[in-house]
Amino acid sequence: MLDGSFGRPHSPVTSPLTMSQLFPLAYLLAPLNASFSLQDMPWVFDEEQSYHDSQRGGFPSWQVTLLDAIAALCTLQSDCSSVCVCVSNATQLLVSLPHPGAAQLKKAIGRCLAELQPLSEHGHGLPRSEAAPLEDKFIVTAYGTCHSAHREVVRREVVKVLAQLNSAIKGAEGLQEREEGQVKVVCAVDGRVHEDECDEPDEERAIERSDIPRLQELCQALSDLLLAVHMDEDNLTLYARGITVLAHVDDRDLVPVLRGIEYSLHLNVVRNICALPWTVHTLMHIARSSTLLEPPATLPTSVTWIHPLPSHSPPSPLSLPSTEELVATLQAVSPEMSRDDCVAVIKEGFECLEACRRRNNSSAGDIHAEAVLIHHIVSNKIDVYPYLATSPIAFSWSCYACARLLDVVNAERQLRLTLRGCSDTMILPSSLPTFGEDIDAALLAQLRDDVRALAVELLNADKYDPPVREPISFKQFIDSEDSSPSAHD
Repeated sequence: MLDGSFGRPHSPVTSPLTMSQLFPLAYLLAPLNASFSLQDMPWVFDEEQSYHDSQRGGFPSWQVTLLDAIAALCTLQSDCSSVCVCVSNATQLLVSLPHPGAAQLKKAIGRCLAELQPLSEHGHGLPRSEAAPLEDKFIVTAYGTCHSAHREVVRREVVKVLAQLNSAIKGAEGLQEREEGQVKVVCAVDGRVHEDECDEPDEERAIERSDIPRLQELCQALSDLLLAVHMDEDNLTLYARGITVLAHVDDRDLVPVLRGIEYSLHLNVVRNICALPWTVHTLMHIARSSTLLEPPATLPTSVTWIHPLPSHSPPSPLSLPSTEELVATLQAVSPEMSRDDCVAVIKEGFECLEACRRRNNSSAGDIHAEAVLIHHIVSNKIDVYPYLATSPIAFSWSCYACARLLDVVNAERQLRLTLRGCSDTMILPSSLPTFGEDIDAALLAQLRDDVRALAVELLNADKYDPPVREPISFKQFIDSEDSSPSAHD
């Protein structure tokens, strides 16, 4: 039982350490700590890299955006919380799930992909009069599969966002203090005053008086969407209302202001309220633009659903070793650390793990979809487009263990697979699949090095501060019907 209590010391560990000994230490020590300890991991990345012209190299390729949108569509279904998605041979979609089942998800994704095909067959050569009915059919289908979940999100989140916007507008209207043409603005519901101290004006800034009409228009758009949900309007109306909100939220002049309200009101609206309209619009945009993209876009025509192997069932979250066993293993990993230091590290690890569980409203890790997909690709020697997509609206960051596993697999198999990024706020899975002697041995050696680094960091750690989030924008797919699409490579 993980109670954090410590009895008399166990005998020192003298035999070679095994994965069953090392992985529990990583499970305990990585949460809220790994990003400080392991600098060679993709910790910092744009949280909405699929949505915008990235500061690190322009728009993502259409393949990346397509896979992110499909992953988002999956996690918008009521019976799916996480997936990992890639594509093989251009038309074969591979979707991994942490659990078997999800019959509703499989049926919904199959229908949506089938209804996208007619749009992609003609691309922009299809007359608008012929394209509109096909688009409407896809919108109705996609919204229909996510009916309950989307409406619940709108009901819950719009009310909160409107309260935050109204508070910010009221503060901007009431405060008279100015500094170089800008006003100090109450950006939080708790009444704290935030000053714009950003060196780059396009990242985040305080509200100016000229922003207030735009913010009021956004409030009206959000209110219209909420009213449409309350009135049980049809799916085409909900989509139109959602796209209107998205257009306001992506106003180039307004985005930096929205980033400064709460953590990031812009991020909240895009990933929650506008998740479904963005997903639907993105998929239709790529389908319509298929012949104009470089290389030309080919939509998946079939899906392979991948589940954990029957032999790979997750252990109970309470099956971690006793605290004294953890201390003994840590002493074997870091013999330079005293027992008292090891005890202190394990105690701190318990606290970080519990804090991470509270933050994620989770009691345990699980088998992660990323690890399931990586195992399937490697075991079956499948050639895939090298991006493995997780949903940008759900678990947009992979855990440290899955990202480290990918590192090792790439090195041992000379692959170039990538994930969106990783976060030490994600709880590790209960276990990882086995791959073969070379990968397993390399992963074991890497985990030993990582556990040592994690222990040293925790021993010297101050209070945890979240990693800095990069600024975001959201411009790529809010296009007018008259605008000509460009390649997104």
